[in-house]
Amino acid sequence: MVQYLNGITEAAYGTRPGSGQLGMSALSESLKLSYAYEFVRGVPDARIPSGKVKGKRLVRGDISQFVRLDEELFGWFMKSLFGKAPATVAEEASVRWAHTFTHQDNPTATWPSLALDVALMSLSEKRYLGMMVNSLTIDIADGGPATFTWGMIGRPPTNAAFGAAVAVGSEDFLNMSLLTTVELGDVAISPGLRSLSLNISNNLDENAFEDGSRDLVRGEMGELDINGTLTKRYTNATQFDDLLAETERKLELDFTGGTLGNASYALDITIGAIVMDESDPNFSNQDDVKQSIPFVAVKPSSGNHIDFVLKNNVASYA
Repeated sequence: MVQYLNGITEAAYGTRPGSGQLGMSALSESLKLSYAYEFVRGVPDARIPSGKVKGKRLVRGDISQFVRLDEELFGWFMKSLFGKAPATVAEEASVRWAHTFTHQDNPTATWPSLALDVALMSLSEKRYLGMMVNSLTIDIADGGPATFTWGMIGRPPTNAAFGAAVAVGSEDFLNMSLLTTVELGDVAISPGLRSLSLNISNNLDENAFEDGSRDLVRGEMGELDINGTLTKRYTNATQFDDLLAETERKLELDFTGGTLGNASYALDITIGAIVMDESDPNFSNQDDVKQSIPFVAVKPSSGNHIDFVLKNNVASYA
């Protein structure tokens, strides 16, 4: 059982700050350490391994959570997902800031990393260094909560004494009722949305080992892949026509949270252009006709490939 998950951004890759940890409302974690051993079978004991050659040490796995928009650590995970600090604007002095996250396109930049403390069963704490967000999957369906699953890679953990959870936010968890805008090509496709899955993958290089190190020495970005699936009740032929015409459309998803100053907490997601990969409205008996639309994001003719705008009470994610 995960008792708590605390985290903090690292000023230098693989170096854990001594204080300032923030809490996360984690559901589960599946971080696993691989040693990549090569086992040796040699004369005279050729039938059984007689030794091992030490290999690369790499942590991979997922962290799943329900998200509160006043949870500060969420923004630091976003920074690692996008590979750089957001552009921040004060919307209401000392109250509300808008952070616009866009993807990193400088291959020489230092990828933001996190130090994570994961406590297990009130017994011990796993401390991970140099953890980077390799992917994010957002799933939401049928009026339920939005699940955010962060795919992580990083350095091996150390064992530490059981500590204490750091408080997380108090806002409502993101759910279907807070998804106030779903637009495809500036045309609303809700109500009628049944489910949404969005996948963002950095394909970070898992071979950034050098100078004799068995552990990652930095983050190196790979190809950025964005895809997903929309499932909606079929009410008109607009999206089907777009599929047949091979039309690219902007996708916008806006979550609106509780009151913050004279406005609200919010998370606005915009993907500049998506291509509908396949679709065919089908029927089954007398059920609603549904349209399931797999899509892939491509570079738009203008604007950013992808934007996440987080509006909260945190002044900076620099």
